[in-house]
Amino acid sequence: MTARFLCPWILAALVAGPALAGGQAIDIDDYPSLDARQIGHLRHFAKLSRQLPGDWSEMGEYASHTSEKPYRYQLAFMLYAAASVQFNVTPAYRELYQDLIGRLMVQLRHYDIWGNWVNASRGGGWSDPKPLSELDVGWIDPVKRHNIMYSAHLFQGAATHEALYRTGEFMQPGSLTLVWPQTLWGPGATTFEYDLPKIADNFIAQFRENDYMGIPCEPNALFPECPQHALLGLILYDRVAGTEYSTEIMPRYMRQFEELKYLDEETGSFMAAWKVKQGEPFYFASGIDGWTGTFMHAWAPEYIQRVYPRQRDLHVDALLTSTEAPGEPPPGTSSLLGFMAMMASEVGDTETVDRILEHADRHYRPVWREGRYYYPRNDGPVSQEDDSLSVSALAGNAMLPFARLNPGNGLLRLHNETWPESYFEQPYIAAVDPGAVGVSQAIYDAEREALIVGLEPGPLQLAETRFEVRNLDPGTPWDVFRHGRFVATIAEGASLAEHGIEWQEGEPVRISVDATAPVSLVLRKSPGQAVAGL
Repeated sequence: MTARFLCPWILAALVAGPALAGGQAIDIDDYPSLDARQIGHLRHFAKLSRQLPGDWSEMGEYASHTSEKPYRYQLAFMLYAAASVQFNVTPAYRELYQDLIGRLMVQLRHYDIWGNWVNASRGGGWSDPKPLSELDVGWIDPVKRHNIMYSAHLFQGAATHEALYRTGEFMQPGSLTLVWPQTLWGPGATTFEYDLPKIADNFIAQFRENDYMGIPCEPNALFPECPQHALLGLILYDRVAGTEYSTEIMPRYMRQFEELKYLDEETGSFMAAWKVKQGEPFYFASGIDGWTGTFMHAWAPEYIQRVYPRQRDLHVDALLTSTEAPGEPPPGTSSLLGFMAMMASEVGDTETVDRILEHADRHYRPVWREGRYYYPRNDGPVSQEDDSLSVSALAGNAMLPFARLNPGNGLLRLHNETWPESYFEQPYIAAVDPGAVGVSQAIYDAEREALIVGLEPGPLQLAETRFEVRNLDPGTPWDVFRHGRFVATIAEGASLAEHGIEWQEGEPVRISVDATAPVSLVLRKSPGQAVAGL
């Protein structure tokens, strides 16, 4: 799983100058890459994102329940994992990730994902028990107030898309509109028009109103994990909008976090929730440590690095030796392990990540299906001879894949570093058939003026496939290396049929490759001239 080890230098490579062009040998092992299982996870994400609206196949039993099982968390964690890979591992291959994140954003706006808020907004339940006759009136709009357990993911997902691709799509008025389709209930069919600026203003107002303690998820319950997503969304929003909202919120929120003891120093765990009416924290064992720590690390890394070892020691060994029974109440061992695996991946504890993933590969019945690798929901062993353990859809589809995909400090870099403007003019690959090949490497090293590409055979088992290289400087010849060996030098207007390379004038470079075996390619700006006869 090399993607967890080889990332800190990427930004420097993207912005460096051309001083070493053509002057040093390029070792593809110096660059981050994805292994077969990581590519399989991404294929599974893509498959789930392409399902028809309202089709939640392979995603478990709950859509918008208020535990840890709602589909919104699967969609969001898949989105964040894909974004981390895009930024940290394969920055020169955008189309798969941009399409995937865009489709997940469509799914996050589906009524099934947020339609329960009309009941949840009425209060009651564990955080504020009351008889049915005393429930609040509630409201339908899932963004206007509270419910940050949904709105923060909508916001962070859209801000992530904007920060990565700078399309301006979600800055447009009404671009995050939600449709209430119920024609025979309440006000009838209704739309709630939102976009990134409108949600950002909403969050700022709520943080200020709550004296920077956070924003409640449910009435009377303010959790430590959900505001992390609002804060990360604000960091990225500031980047694209030029605002400074996050710099206002973060220090004030952190002061409240510490003064109100969101972390229980006695146990080393974060609170389960702050009860707003009672003005006190509520503690119970849960997956909140791993969840909060994963995303808080992206803006308060020193704090999380301090609390992580104790939380790891408190949870991981106990969870790895748990023999939970079928039907155990949520979140269940697999989800708790998933949260800790995510946190371990983000803080760079690869030993713990590997321990958890080895446990999952042994006990959670992973499958390879159509090139996808994942852990299907399993409610427990079917016989005494079966040594499998139950696994939630959230853990199997999203959290364990997140842990395998996210490199150490992946979210920290995504939210604190940025691609230079020149990034969008740099060479990249496109028009890849994801069924024919999986992209294991795709990065442009600006220092060496070289594009590094790695491909792995895909599930279609084709003999050959073709992809494009775009943004190559047409005024310069480029040396082509395949599997570390020099092939030829090519310039615009040339064709190397014997090597499957074509560069017609005004067109991208088109390269045909063997799709039955791994392929490594390097295209490096040539220090010399194109070879004669091209």
